[in-house]
Amino acid sequence: MKMLSRFWSFVRGPQVYRIYSSDGTNQPYTPSILENGSQQIIKGISVLVSLSQYMSPLILIYLYKKNYTIETLWISAVRLTASVSLLVCISFLIRGIGRITNTSYVNFMDHLKNAQDKHSKSPYNYALISQKYDCDISALPHAYVSNESQASNQTSSFLMEYFSISGIGAHLLGRPLIYPGSIQVLQYLLSMHLEEGRANLILKESGRRAVIQTADGNSIDTIFVDRQKRGTPQGSTLVICCEGNAGFYEIGIMSTPVAAGYSVLGWNTPGFAASTGLPFPQQVQAAADAVMQFAINKLGFAPENIIIHGWSIGGYPASWLAEHYPDIRGLILDATFDHVLPLAIPHMPAFMSGLVKTVIETRFNLCNGEQASRYFGPITLVRRRSDEIISIVPGDVTTNRANELLVMILQSRYPQLFCTRSQAALLRYINASTDARKKEVLAANDVNSDEALALLRSFFAEDVPSFPSELGATNSDEEKTKLLLFLATKMLVDVDGGHANPLEARVFRQPWSVVDDTSYEQVE
Repeated sequence: MKMLSRFWSFVRGPQVYRIYSSDGTNQPYTPSILENGSQQIIKGISVLVSLSQYMSPLILIYLYKKNYTIETLWISAVRLTASVSLLVCISFLIRGIGRITNTSYVNFMDHLKNAQDKHSKSPYNYALISQKYDCDISALPHAYVSNESQASNQTSSFLMEYFSISGIGAHLLGRPLIYPGSIQVLQYLLSMHLEEGRANLILKESGRRAVIQTADGNSIDTIFVDRQKRGTPQGSTLVICCEGNAGFYEIGIMSTPVAAGYSVLGWNTPGFAASTGLPFPQQVQAAADAVMQFAINKLGFAPENIIIHGWSIGGYPASWLAEHYPDIRGLILDATFDHVLPLAIPHMPAFMSGLVKTVIETRFNLCNGEQASRYFGPITLVRRRSDEIISIVPGDVTTNRANELLVMILQSRYPQLFCTRSQAALLRYINASTDARKKEVLAANDVNSDEALALLRSFFAEDVPSFPSELGATNSDEEKTKLLLFLATKMLVDVDGGHANPLEARVFRQPWSVVDDTSYEQVE
């Protein structure tokens, strides 16, 4: 019985990708022939099942044209399922045999048992196994378990979720288009790059991998790069990175704040790489909330020492966190948008516009602008001048949805600064495609930074960065215009390049605060 139990542990054991050495190097894990062959079959079936899910409408149309009846379809489905299930079971058994005869995997299982024993006897710090092996997160104990969440707990019945028109559209159309990073085929193609990225973060940046559990039961893969011991102002500040719709912490935006000298916490969206679940808004919120709780309660960073950095669609969890944790040091939204709907409609056939609108409004209501407008702390919007993704007309800065995002935030904070003159000037400033043209707009309106800052500060308490509603009530249209343009210069940062161009470390800085008017210079 003991031998059978040991064999079963090898059958269902986690997959190993790389082995880390004490000298800071790594080498790919070498499976036996039996393990490698069976694992390829298991992985191939998994990819085909995922691919068939998205191609099911085309498959059903083809079968319908071939005059398949419901009865024949059912019989064929049962036979196919039984055959595939048998093949998978056999593959798992063969994989177990291959692993138990492989010295490298036996050593891994011994290390895993040792790490689990240490975890059970003492408070968890970081799973020891993650410092020696790159493996599935199922091998790592949870570093933090979130029992409560500020995330929405809206639920729907199974029939409503999967068999309504909007449910089918969300799973077969919406999720693959909005979150392509959750598609297993793409993850399979990127697997080598993800492995290399994790290895670099762990070996070169001393990153520490940890798994946290969300309030809704998902396991989220995270990695923490600690810069606190460097003694620099940046190192004592934690940057939490929220990746884009095809972004992963292994190869994503973490590199920028790491290069700038900050402590950084990266995490993968539900359904991305090793993180479990699916990237629907409620699960994304719960994951972001658990990551934030982990940063505060386990890593020991106070909210006022945390910056939230969201890129592209990562602006959704980033702005959600800022809204629900208003005491953070700042929010950086890079190449993101006000709402996903205006971007989705132009890219779909006209006859599908109604379905697209319904799916987004009911399943993917990514309202970055509304959430960011309810956060009143320091904020920076990074706009890519040649952005081809969040611009209605690719590369046209005047159609970049970051423009609407900026206006929404300014209107929420300073509603009385908006008048016909100030709005027109702000629009000219936003639509300026070069720094030279932006300076022309500022010069034409005689914007003086020192004067504008002094006037702004007269409305703010020294210790509370609130936004007084009376600001602008007694100012002339000329003063409103100057103040609004000055605020735009502090919030909006333009950089050259397209949507996916890596953000340079020199551009990454703590968002400007009205109260202290300071930000740390970057580490060269």
